[in-house]
Amino acid sequence: MSEVATLGGDILSAESDQRNLKFERDIIARDMQISRKQFRQEEASQRLQNRRSASSQIVAMSGAGIDYTTGSFAAVKEDADVQRELEALNIRYKGQIKQTEFKDKWAAKDFEKDKAKRDAIVGAGTSILKIAGV
Repeated sequence: MSEVATLGGDILSAESDQRNLKFERDIIARDMQISRKQFRQEEASQRLQNRRSASSQIVAMSGAGIDYTTGSFAAVKEDADVQRELEALNIRYKGQIKQTEFKDKWAAKDFEKDKAKRDAIVGAGTSILKIAGV
């Protein structure tokens, strides 16, 4: 009779493990979604700040009577534009790294969930064999 109780306990434990792992996976999915939105907003904010900065730079040069379309001023403006774009792309890259971390956690939870399921089946099978006296 204790083998039947053990079998029942194994089944309940496996079901509980499955629910817990699903819950943890749901949390990872939510965090991944929040992170994705956060980095997109941060990149958009950086790009807006870059456009404002570039506009201010052009207005200042024009106000001073400097032709910013040729010569060394054009080179400085082009370099500043490239640096601003790199800043925005750096934010995007950080977001992609974070998404990869979340995907890795998700895959680990999937593995744990599958392993818990296999372990529960093996445990239940073992208990059944014990009950059967094999």
